[in-house]
Amino acid sequence: MENIKIVVADTDEEYLAPLEYKLAEEWKDKGDIEVITSLKYFNEYFSQPRDIFILIINEYLYSEKIRKQNCGYIFLLREDEDFSDDRIERGNCTSLYKYSSVKEIYSQISGTIRLENPEHATEHTRIYMTYATMGNSGKTLLSLGLCQALKALGNKVLYICGEDFQDFSVYLKNCHGFCSGRFAYSLATKSQSIRQELLPEVDTEDFDYVRPMEKAPATCQIKDEDYGAFLNTLKNTQLYDAIVFEASAGFTQEKLRLFSLVDKVVVFFTPQKASLRQLDIFLNSIRRDDEKLLLVCNRMKTPAGADEMGVWDDRYPISEYIAEQKEPFGLEEIRESGLLKKLAYILG
Repeated sequence: MENIKIVVADTDEEYLAPLEYKLAEEWKDKGDIEVITSLKYFNEYFSQPRDIFILIINEYLYSEKIRKQNCGYIFLLREDEDFSDDRIERGNCTSLYKYSSVKEIYSQISGTIRLENPEHATEHTRIYMTYATMGNSGKTLLSLGLCQALKALGNKVLYICGEDFQDFSVYLKNCHGFCSGRFAYSLATKSQSIRQELLPEVDTEDFDYVRPMEKAPATCQIKDEDYGAFLNTLKNTQLYDAIVFEASAGFTQEKLRLFSLVDKVVVFFTPQKASLRQLDIFLNSIRRDDEKLLLVCNRMKTPAGADEMGVWDDRYPISEYIAEQKEPFGLEEIRESGLLKKLAYILG
C-alpha cells in the first residue's frame, strides 16, 4: 500500500474529523489522504479522471460520474442503518453504516482490502471448529463470542457458519442481507475463484463474518466436504489469524474429515442427561487420544458442577465451564464479562 491515494468525501465536516484522524493514524506512512467537505471542490475534483485506491464517500454524493472513475475500492457511507445489499446497482461498492463507530468503519475497510491483497497475510491461519451433538447447547452465540474474544487478543478473525439453518444474524447489530446465490454456487462447486468471490460476502462487526445463507445450504447442494475445501483455500491464503467454523450437528464421514482438517474442535454441551449421553456416544466414536478436542460445558447451575455432572469420565477433561446466565444475554454481555477469555487464551 505504498504511495496510494485515499479520498474521503462528505459535506459533514464535523463527522469526518474523527474518521480522518483514524485513517491518518493507521495509514499516514502508506499513502496520501485527502478529505473533501466542500461540494464545489468535490465537483471540480471529479470533473477530471482520477486514480484513487480507496474512495470513502457519502451515498448522496455517489453518481454515475463517480462510478466511472478509476477507484480500487469504493465505500459508501449510508445514512440509514437498515440498508439492503445493492452492490450490483451501486457499481460493486461496499456499504458502511455512517454512524457506526470509527473503529468499526476502519475495521471493515481494512478487512475488505486485506481479503484482496495477499501482502497483508498473516503467518499462519488457525481453524477452530465449533460443534455440538444436539441443539440448545448455546453453540451459535458462544461461537460468535469466541470470535469476539479471539479478536480482543489481537487476532484477525473470520466467522463462517455451516449450520443447516443460519440464524446467527439475530445476535449481531449490523448484519444486513444474505450471501449471494452466486457465492453459494461457487461454494458448492468448489470454484477456483472462491477467494475473490468471498470479498463482497464478508461483513464486519467486532470481527469479520460471512453473511448467512437465505436458504438451507442443502438446497444449494452444499456439503461438509465443500466447506472443507473452502476452509483449505482460506488457510492457504493466510488472510486471517483465526477462522471459527460453526459446524452443523450430525456425525458422518464428511464430518470426520472436517475434524481432521481443523486445528481444534470445540465441543459445546450442557449438563442435562440427554446432552451428556450424546456427548458420551460421540467421544466413544472418535480417537480417544485426540488432542484437538476441547470440551466446554455450558449452562452450569452450580460453580463446580458436581451435582449436575455426576460421575464424569476423567479421560476427557473439560476445558471450561460456563455458568447459566440471566436473560437478556448476548455478545455485549459476553464481552463485558470476559466469559470466553480463558477459552480464547487456550486456543491462542
